[in-house]
Amino acid sequence: MTLKAGTLHAAESAQHKIDGFIVHDGVYPPSLTIKRHDHELASVCVVMAGGYHESFGRKERYVIPGTVIVHPAGEHHADRHEAVQTRILTIEIEAARLAALRPETRVFDDSWHRKDDVLAIFGARVGREMRRRDTVSALAIESLVLELVATVDHAHLAEVRGARWLLRVRDYLEANTDGVPSMDQLAAVADVHPVHVARAFRRTFGCSVGTYARRLQVARAVTLLQDGRESLSTIAHQIGFADQSHMSRMVRAHTGLTPGTWRRHDEA
Repeated sequence: MTLKAGTLHAAESAQHKIDGFIVHDGVYPPSLTIKRHDHELASVCVVMAGGYHESFGRKERYVIPGTVIVHPAGEHHADRHEAVQTRILTIEIEAARLAALRPETRVFDDSWHRKDDVLAIFGARVGREMRRRDTVSALAIESLVLELVATVDHAHLAEVRGARWLLRVRDYLEANTDGVPSMDQLAAVADVHPVHVARAFRRTFGCSVGTYARRLQVARAVTLLQDGRESLSTIAHQIGFADQSHMSRMVRAHTGLTPGTWRRHDEA
């Protein structure tokens, strides 16, 4: 079964169409089973809550909050949802817009997924703009979607073309939640010179090592802010910011939202 453009299996879905993109903020009921199907349009999905098992071809993946999935047009897959409600932000890309993007990105040529809390922040911000719907929302949504697609493309290219030692450096940064390593430590992980790490990292991931580490720090802070169990000062100390004020500046600079807004995110 092929689902036409703008059609999903969500029980509830807010939809926004803008210049070649169809953006859905969809809620799926617990224990939902979706039989094998495909979609007319290519899409990128960001799982915001819940989780499910997905089979595609002869492969399977288990997705949890923070997972980003790329579905090429016509990819056959089937889903088995967990016994909890699942929320997914889905961005469908119309054929003409996809053709216009292709000189810059090839990520929609193949199925791909990655657990990436930094990318998930884009999904949360798009969902928030969809609920806000003021006079600037259309432009804000389009710019966030384009930034998300570009960031997904960088992550995808790193996976398929990046040197294995660069992926080790990235994975080390993501796994090291207790502190930020030095360039010498990262060079030791990669077994290359620190200058080479710095140059190759920026070329592959589209930002410096320091910027990537800061994005990870902010993403961890956002996760704890949305969890809502710790005070802002506790989160700032736990994540490694100088103080609460420093965390507030960094979170706003990298996400466009204050820590207090992220804490109230699910209520907005």
